[in-house]
Amino acid sequence: MGSFMGMLLGDTLGAPFEFSSYRTGVEEMKDGFSEVAIWQKHGYNRFQLKPGQWTDDASMGLCLADSLISCNSFDGVDLRFRFHRWWTNGYCNAFGWDAQRRKSYHGTHSVGLGGNISLSMYEFTHYKGDPSPVTKKGDRNTSGNGSVMRNAAVPLFYYKDITKALQYADEQSKSTHQGDEAGECCQLMTYLIVSAMQDPQLTKDQLLLKLQNFQVVKSEDGKLVKGAPLKTVVQLCNSEGEWNWRSPDFRYEQKRAESQPGYIGSYAMDAVAMSLHCLHTTSSFTDCLLKCANMRGDSDSVCSVAGQIAGAVYGFGAIPKNWIYTIFQWDRDMFTLLRAYKLFKHAPSFPVTPAQEPKTDDPPAAAEEAQNAQSAAAEDSKKDDAME
Repeated sequence: MGSFMGMLLGDTLGAPFEFSSYRTGVEEMKDGFSEVAIWQKHGYNRFQLKPGQWTDDASMGLCLADSLISCNSFDGVDLRFRFHRWWTNGYCNAFGWDAQRRKSYHGTHSVGLGGNISLSMYEFTHYKGDPSPVTKKGDRNTSGNGSVMRNAAVPLFYYKDITKALQYADEQSKSTHQGDEAGECCQLMTYLIVSAMQDPQLTKDQLLLKLQNFQVVKSEDGKLVKGAPLKTVVQLCNSEGEWNWRSPDFRYEQKRAESQPGYIGSYAMDAVAMSLHCLHTTSSFTDCLLKCANMRGDSDSVCSVAGQIAGAVYGFGAIPKNWIYTIFQWDRDMFTLLRAYKLFKHAPSFPVTPAQEPKTDDPPAAAEEAQNAQSAAAEDSKKDDAME
């Protein structure tokens, strides 16, 4: 649950800084959502959001969650349909409870549609015959961050089976991005999140060391096989070359940062590398996300990625309650939290692979006790396994 809420909070925290020029060493935001002046600052907050309102990153992540819960498995066609509903009908966006925005903008129109995803949506709505679960727009080098930013629901739903989790992380990426790097970055994130969920005793440093053992899942002759990642993804795992995120002086690659200072981080490899750097060089969920947000650039998406990984490392209990309540201004029924719980609670009941079952407690009785929901769901699924 920490990973899922981390996705939402990262998006909302980074949103006012999006499209502002990349920088380092500046701590403009020190506390988070209480600093309302940042949302009101000239040159910031292009989409005129209020604190706690999310953009395309979390909206598409909620679409992915709804699809998994409704279909009880991954369904690429259903997912692409939900993405289309988000953009055309306001499904899963943050504006349903914002009467002022509805009046000012003549509805609840969604924000943040990226170029690659826009092309994939147009393709989906103009299919002749049965729609495809994967996009054919772009090519194998189309690896923007649009799939890593929304990935949280997959590891949460498939945490008991790492192979299925990796498979569907890649497939959800391919619904909008053909790029191999984007798909493998989704698998890398899923690997870290599932590892943290299966072994809650892992420290942050121990978890990051597991990247040296990362393998991707690929389909060969109709069978799933594990193999080595792309060379660039191997460099990312090993903190090498232009993705040396373990360095305290790590920066985005200079040419990309100079050519797109307000959108740096939009490349999936860069987004994951900077997220790992912010996690590695901080010691709490809040510090990780604040460091990430203050760098600006494509801050909402990079923060969403960082929030997913940091949320898995530190757990739901490490997230400030006042941050979560800020989200609930725009989700008064707490459906975001309910989605996270249902993903975890109703995860398919296949045996845990590798054989490391989460430790648990009983389910909470009220929403205020939601910090216990993650361990509660694990206890229930553990009991189910014993009965099979």
